Amino acid sequence: MRWRSRRDREQDLERELRSDLELEANERREQGLSPEEARHAAQRALGNTTYLAEETREMWGWSSVERFAQDVRLSLRALRRSPGFVLFAVLALALGLGANAAIFSVVDAVLLRPLPFRQADRLVEVWEDASHMGFPKATPAPANLADWKRRNHVFADMEALRGDLRVLTGAGTPEQLEASQVTANLFPLLGVSPILGRKFTPEEDRPGGPRLVLIGYGLWQRHFAGDPAIVGREIWLNNQKYTVLGVMPRGVTFPGKSELWLPLALGPREWADRSTHYLRVFARLKPGVTLEQARREMASLAAQLAAEYPETNTKLGAVVVDLRDQLVGDLKPALWAVAAGVGCVLLIACANLAGLLLTRAAGREREFAVRVALGAGRVRLIRQALIESLMLGVLGGAAGILIAMFTLPFLRHLVPATLNTWSDPRIDLASLAFVVLLSVLAALLFGTLPALFLSRPDLATALRQGGRVSVRGSTRTRQILIVSEVAVAVVLLVGAGLLTRTLWALTHVPLGFHPEGLMTMRTTLPISADSPYNTFIARSQFYQRVLARVTAIPGVVSAGYTTFLPLTNVEGASFIVVEGGPPPLPGQPPDGHRMVSADYFRTMGTRLLAGRFFRDSDSPDAPPVAMINEAMARHYWSGRSPLGHRFRFAEPNAVWFTIVGVVENIRQMGLDVNGHTEMYFPCTQPAGLLDGYLMPRDLAVRVKGDPKAYTKAIEAAVWTVDRDQPIADVIPMDELIAGKLLSREVAVKLIGAFAGLALLLAALGLYGLLAYTVSQRRREIGVRMALGARPGQVSTAVLGEGLRLVACGLGLGMGGSWAVMRALKSLLYGVAATDGWVLAGSILVLLVVGIIASYLPAHRAAGVDPMTALRYE
Repeated sequence: MRWRSRRDREQDLERELRSDLELEANERREQGLSPEEARHAAQRALGNTTYLAEETREMWGWSSVERFAQDVRLSLRALRRSPGFVLFAVLALALGLGANAAIFSVVDAVLLRPLPFRQADRLVEVWEDASHMGFPKATPAPANLADWKRRNHVFADMEALRGDLRVLTGAGTPEQLEASQVTANLFPLLGVSPILGRKFTPEEDRPGGPRLVLIGYGLWQRHFAGDPAIVGREIWLNNQKYTVLGVMPRGVTFPGKSELWLPLALGPREWADRSTHYLRVFARLKPGVTLEQARREMASLAAQLAAEYPETNTKLGAVVVDLRDQLVGDLKPALWAVAAGVGCVLLIACANLAGLLLTRAAGREREFAVRVALGAGRVRLIRQALIESLMLGVLGGAAGILIAMFTLPFLRHLVPATLNTWSDPRIDLASLAFVVLLSVLAALLFGTLPALFLSRPDLATALRQGGRVSVRGSTRTRQILIVSEVAVAVVLLVGAGLLTRTLWALTHVPLGFHPEGLMTMRTTLPISADSPYNTFIARSQFYQRVLARVTAIPGVVSAGYTTFLPLTNVEGASFIVVEGGPPPLPGQPPDGHRMVSADYFRTMGTRLLAGRFFRDSDSPDAPPVAMINEAMARHYWSGRSPLGHRFRFAEPNAVWFTIVGVVENIRQMGLDVNGHTEMYFPCTQPAGLLDGYLMPRDLAVRVKGDPKAYTKAIEAAVWTVDRDQPIADVIPMDELIAGKLLSREVAVKLIGAFAGLALLLAALGLYGLLAYTVSQRRREIGVRMALGARPGQVSTAVLGEGLRLVACGLGLGMGGSWAVMRALKSLLYGVAATDGWVLAGSILVLLVVGIIASYLPAHRAAGVDPMTALRYE
């Protein structure tokens, strides 16, 4: 059948109806009727031509589409008549939908998007539970892993890795790279294969095996220009030749930022070791096994090992953590808190728009009454009103996507470093689909109630009055919406207040050092057998030569070396035996340890509380000395001076260290961790068995002026000592601290912005309601003032009405605030979850905002002229 346009069909239908009418009229004229009478008789005979045309169009099909198109055109015309309302509605929706789209992108990247592993939801990480020592998730010992792997019935496989650092030379500028030593089957367990080359074999994962390495995609591109012939090529790592076995896929830097993977190659002696804990263990659940079942079995195995090996495994449990939860860390509750906050903002925006639409409906009741009188059905009216809301939702969603695109760079700071190589938040198809769905839901949420009101107008009242009328019940409904907005704003304000006080507390904790004017960098020395730094003397000479070169730079005040700078490493602890004291008790936490140079504490600005700092005279030939922090002095020598007392590591044949000084506590483990016991050793004296681990890596330099201005000079000074020495993690100390707070700061700023936006929307909603109420009660106010009411009484009444709504919202919001306080408890520091100041401040802010929002309508009501109001009516 030949396709014909709608216009052609309409023209044919019109000609056919006209032809039938003319034929019928001609027949009537032939019967003797006048032309006028014949025309009327023909129309009566044919019936309602409009109805006939509609019936014919129904037979063509697509009638529902046509009616929808008509409703869209009517909606567009209606919205064009109210540009101010449309602008406000689209802006409010854009802010709410854009914020939700941006947060969804982060949530999707961090919590929802699949990890780049096969059946990643079946992967877990297994830790030792040493909570009795202060380490609820501790790295397992090899022998414990061997027993877990042999005895468990819940894992298809268990594999391990150990973190490492390697120096790449011979391929441009020396570079220190994060590396991982892995068991041969780790990558098959994860379901990851190299894009070039192959994986390790079990034969290669043994002591004395070939020196092989898998390299990361980024390293391959950066240093080797993506050379496809890289497999089989030899590269230099820590002054040793390694053969490149393969290249890992783009984005795979497991478990953190690794770019090199080498065989773990443990021997029988290492696999039998239960006292050294350094592995990270990963496992895959068997089909049908749940995470809880795995946890129960591993707890049982840990209890068995504790009974069999009481010397090493007493009170040592096992912890099984979902791999995604492990990689996400503590961010999950903060991210859900931000998502809940942005959801609340959208709810407030929808409530505000619902109130505005109800107000707008008051001026359109006569329009819809006329349509009902002309035969429009209720469904058609509801559809028309909802289409207007949907169009607002679509416009708000489109504008929201633009807002989300601009805010995503800021939100990327919420993604943890363990995920950011493959979990980059972006506006993709999933985000677009989310925005479309949320736009539709929001339109239904704020448009349904006004649509129901408009579909049932009071015909008699609306048609009798040519002017503006009030939609029945709209004022009461808007009051309920305002109370809800205030309640949600209370919840957001309390959450923002608690998180803000937490951030303030963390930025004002006593650090134990002064970060201003400090430049830091890492110069890790290789200690392999063929490295020039494989002896303590060689390493000590390197530190002394570097410090001499650096301190000679004009503007440098002092410089010092340490094992790890504060806040950069939470590991490094050992058990000690105090001379004249008992051996370490089972469950006693170990003490942290660092090796430092003589001027390290002066460089950091750490106060000396007793004794002296280290000196250059503390040489290898001098008696071994140590310094401790205030927490350790109180723990072991409470009420006594520790100076002159001795201690040693809890190892056979360990040397005794004499305490020569006590320094204030330094927050080594985290800004929210205080009072951890610490001991320090001079880098000019060997520390026995732990010398290789304790060796200094981090250089701190105190300068005059901007630390970044000294970067090139300090690097040049290091390279004059060793031109192949890699330098990494170059950053001022204050920026390092700021980086530790960045995710919290982003969350606080977001929640604060949401709370401010919620306050603004609630204030606008309250203002709009009171202004509408004053306009509707203008005649009543005029009568009251004509009868003697004073302007102050009128304004007080309006102001009181606004504050009553605010008070109801406060009361309702307090209940939600208690739930928020409990939910945020794990994210707080330095502030109680039920902090009274936060509650009082939130209440005060809302009352002030309520007074401001109510003042203008109250002032307008007080200014009503009775004669004008009565004459107007």
